[in-house]
Amino acid sequence: MFTNPMPPPEYLQAYYSSTYRYFYKGTRTPKLKHIYRAGLRALERIERLSNYIPPGAQVFDIGAGGGEFLCLLNKYGYGARGIEPSKSYVDFSRQQYGIKVEPGYVETFDMPDSSVDAVTMHHVLEHVADPRDVLTRIKAWLKPLGHVILEVPNLESRYHSPGRRFHFAHLQNFHRAGLEQLALTCGFNVVDCRLNPSTDHINIVLNNESSEPTENNYYNYYEKAKNALERHTWLSHNLSIRPYSRLWANILRPLRERRELTRLGSPQSGNDVLEALYRKTNT
Repeated sequence: MFTNPMPPPEYLQAYYSSTYRYFYKGTRTPKLKHIYRAGLRALERIERLSNYIPPGAQVFDIGAGGGEFLCLLNKYGYGARGIEPSKSYVDFSRQQYGIKVEPGYVETFDMPDSSVDAVTMHHVLEHVADPRDVLTRIKAWLKPLGHVILEVPNLESRYHSPGRRFHFAHLQNFHRAGLEQLALTCGFNVVDCRLNPSTDHINIVLNNESSEPTENNYYNYYEKAKNALERHTWLSHNLSIRPYSRLWANILRPLRERRELTRLGSPQSGNDVLEALYRKTNT
């Protein structure tokens, strides 16, 4: 008899509401270095989003984390709100930034149909038990010509060593062709799909112009993933420059971050960090 390998929903919700952030970050609320990193990523994401969604649009962010992306979206003139499963991160982002974020899960969140211009999900889809169900739910939330921008790790990436390419909390794994096909099976149109130049993460932009789901040949995508994994061996990884350049970057990062925070005026709070980053990019 087939047994569902996924943990039960109540277990996943309890884990993400109280445990995951601490396991991943080693803290129950983000430190200044985490806020600085998240702020830089948020500025990159806003630049990409602005190519498709103008200021004033309603943006809903799933997996809002510490709230940095929502906070900066508001500064750039968007109507931004979101959900985050971690209760401590929700409390932090509300108190620190005064943003509209609620504790919740995409699988059960009650959102009116045709109510937002865009939905964003950065490193969330790999954590859900049923990505197709999640994307189908999100499609119903979008207004006509609405967009989804999401990012996930790339199974074909050689950024991680072969022994570290599967994350302990990831329920799903994606490669570019498979993610594009998943979007098509949910009735989306793929507007743009690209790889992050430093990590090879997949960043994809979808809209809901297409309404008829397409068929999927899952076997072809399984074979593609299998071949990519087999080609990425310990030998090929260690003979490449990637592990050594990454090690050097990790050594330098704390020093660089301390220097940059000093240049921003030695901010004492998360709000100070984001305000300084916003001013720096708009002067």
